[in-house]
Amino acid sequence: MEPEKLRQFKEYGESVLQKLDSVPMRPSLQENWVPASLDDCLARLRDAANKTVEQASSPVKIGVMGEFGAGKTLLLGSLIGYADALPVSANPTTGNVTAIHIAQQDGFHTTQVHAFKVEYLDRQGVKDCLRFMLEEAEKRAVAAQIPSQQLAALKSLNPQDAGVWDGLLSFCEGAWNSSKNLELRYLLRELVLCARTYKAYEAAICVQHL
Repeated sequence: MEPEKLRQFKEYGESVLQKLDSVPMRPSLQENWVPASLDDCLARLRDAANKTVEQASSPVKIGVMGEFGAGKTLLLGSLIGYADALPVSANPTTGNVTAIHIAQQDGFHTTQVHAFKVEYLDRQGVKDCLRFMLEEAEKRAVAAQIPSQQLAALKSLNPQDAGVWDGLLSFCEGAWNSSKNLELRYLLRELVLCARTYKAYEAAICVQHL
């Protein structure tokens, strides 16, 4: 709903409550001629006005659910503009409900999207990007002390090979199961997304412009 309409609902509810403040809570007890049913009507009206003000004033609530390690924290961090803003743990310690409250600050303006251009990598650009990611993966894999056979499998991957994507997915699965190192797992997620996207949509996205 538009902010202006929410503001109007809030003001309308407040005006109803203001009028009700001038009316006794139970007018039937004040005057004999007032029917008792009017008391119930006024009580329901007050409740409805309070709910209108409350709901029109309350912030938008978004629920995020998923298994441990599914990327909920990364998603929320990305939505607020800073992917690493929220704490993460290799252990499932965030199993309880976690609430994040975001308040708008005075002087801040809503992000405006102007004219833009999206240019996808060509096939060679993808291979160059993959080469860089593999080099970074090797550094993190060494720091995480993954098994030597998995490290050897990583080093054997060549971005120029046609079957590199299948080998990459196999390595990522093994490395994920072997280590809970967060730095390595962040990169493994990116590698898996990259591999799956390229395998499924290579012809559709390479050398495309928007």
